[in-house]
Amino acid sequence: APFRLRTGNLGAFPNADAPRVLWLGVDGDLAALRNLRDDLEDAFSAAGFPRDRRPFSPHVTAARVRDRLPPADAKRLMSAAAAVRPRPTEFAVNRLSLMRSDRRPGGSIYTCLGEAELGLGRG
Repeated sequence: APFRLRTGNLGAFPNADAPRVLWLGVDGDLAALRNLRDDLEDAFSAAGFPRDRRPFSPHVTAARVRDRLPPADAKRLMSAAAAVRPRPTEFAVNRLSLMRSDRRPGGSIYTCLGEAELGLGRG
C-alpha cells in the first residue's frame, strides 16, 4: 500500500572523513519502506539475484563527489553541509520504479526498466 516519508538531515557515505555521496536521511513510515524492501529482496532472490549484503540505509542522494577529496577539502565540504538545515519535506510513496544506473565519466545515466503503482490489486 502507498505510504508517506519525509526528508531528514544531511549525511555522507561512507563517512564524513571521506565523503563520496551526500544524502538526505529519510523518516516517516520506515516500517512500510523496510517491508517493501524485504519483499523486493525476497522476490529478486527467488529469481536468482544475490541479496544486498549492505545494511539498509534509506536516503535520498543529494550529490556525489567525483574524486577522492584531500582531508582538508573533505572537512570543508562536511562543515558546509553541516551548516545546511534542509526543511523536512513530506512525500507520498505510491509508485515503485526499477532503475538501472550506468556510471559514466560525465555523470550517471539512469534508465527506467519498469514501474508499478503501489496498492493496485489490493482491496
